[in-house]
Amino acid sequence: MWLSPSCAIVLPTALELDDLQEFVDLQEWNFEDEQLASEDAPYHIVWMTLDRRTRIRYVDDEWLNVRYFYFSGREATAFAEAARRFFGPPDREELLAAIPDLSDAGARPNETEPSAHATTSEGSTIDRYRRALALCAIASRDADERLLAHFSRGLGAANPELRYATLQAMGYAAWPELEPLFEATRNDEDAEVAELASDLLAALREDRAERF
Repeated sequence: MWLSPSCAIVLPTALELDDLQEFVDLQEWNFEDEQLASEDAPYHIVWMTLDRRTRIRYVDDEWLNVRYFYFSGREATAFAEAARRFFGPPDREELLAAIPDLSDAGARPNETEPSAHATTSEGSTIDRYRRALALCAIASRDADERLLAHFSRGLGAANPELRYATLQAMGYAAWPELEPLFEATRNDEDAEVAELASDLLAALREDRAERF
């Protein structure tokens, strides 16, 4: 669930596969790879431009119930703009406005299930909170102060499940500004939260080292 900085477009929920295929057919892309969903990664298709300077990835993330395009390379911005014009995706302001209030997202600990960090699948408010944060992260190429504030509040919540969900959403961004948040959360009193923060911090530093 890690995205290096580039351009990503969250696709409309009601997207028809025929529309997706029509957009792809309009582009001069070479098919590169198709991977089925696994425990480690969602279903995705990869294309490259003819000059091999731009990489395009379509992702169907069943865990978040969201589909998106991820563009990286020379023409990433141009293709992202083309996708926006074609699909009319939700913009960042809409996505930010859809983030549930922390008081509705289980800010207090769940004493009956204190270790159920990654197992909730019934569409709980925490699940919706995680999804809303992740969608904003996907749609934000650069750090957004408002989203960073949401991350900080989520990591400061009393409920460890909410802190864990916040970290999971943060994994969809790769901003340098996240490093101090991961660093501070490595010492979380909850072992699973601390472990995930450490993993994300290591991934962020590795990604930065590879790019520079």
